[in-house]
Amino acid sequence: MPLMKSPAGDMEISISKVTAEKGRLITMGKFGAWDSKIYFTEEDIFEMIGFMLNWKVIRFILSLPVLFIKAKLKRNEKIKG
Repeated sequence: MPLMKSPAGDMEISISKVTAEKGRLITMGKFGAWDSKIYFTEEDIFEMIGFMLNWKVIRFILSLPVLFIKAKLKRNEKIKG
């Protein structure tokens, strides 16, 4: 689960559903103990894409297949061993 850290404390965030409605992207889930919906406009989405266009994020995204395979192999070793 994603973890949000802030001066107010640490809270786990869970996303249970992503949908679209009336020109907005909506994520539904829990923010700490509270049910939540986050509404993103088109401008919000473009701004987030702009934030993600940097080498650290691109490198991380490109490394995801390797990280996935490593995690799967580690799980298989635990099951066998």
